[in-house]
Amino acid sequence: TKNDKQEVTVLDTIIYFSYGSNMDPLQMEYRCPMAKIIGRGRLDDYQLAFREGGFATILPQPGSHVMGVLWALSPSDVQYLDHYEGYPNFYDKEELMIHRDGCPTQTALVYVMCQPYRDIPALPTQSYLEGILRGCQRNQIPKSTILYACHRTECELPETEQQSLYHKQAKTYRRKER
Repeated sequence: TKNDKQEVTVLDTIIYFSYGSNMDPLQMEYRCPMAKIIGRGRLDDYQLAFREGGFATILPQPGSHVMGVLWALSPSDVQYLDHYEGYPNFYDKEELMIHRDGCPTQTALVYVMCQPYRDIPALPTQSYLEGILRGCQRNQIPKSTILYACHRTECELPETEQQSLYHKQAKTYRRKER
């Protein structure tokens, strides 16, 4: 409930940076009932990628950046996310420096896909991708960066596995934006 959200103190708060489906406030409300949006953030020298199972992860890439959402989480919210993200087997946790417009850089918890899963490119499902794009829309994050990550991932796949999801989504969203 909303009153429960106010009971979490600043000392209990964990700052979390989401870059995939957890950018969507509706999904986070379901997964982490105590979570509160802080604002948009930017992780420098990484790029978004889709890997094993079509799930989002980040990969080191000097000069690139990943846009996402910063959340204030309770310790119980982190436990829920650990379970959801498959920690520590599918995703691991790292503390990385996140930039915010007009605010000091801050350290945040970030889930990063584990080896060997992050070495296996795979396109996201339509519903997973739509959840990410919904999160972008609700947080004023350009959808083009997500679609470009799909395109890069598609280019990494063997030709027989390329599904042109990027091209289908790009056409769909260009029509909607007109």
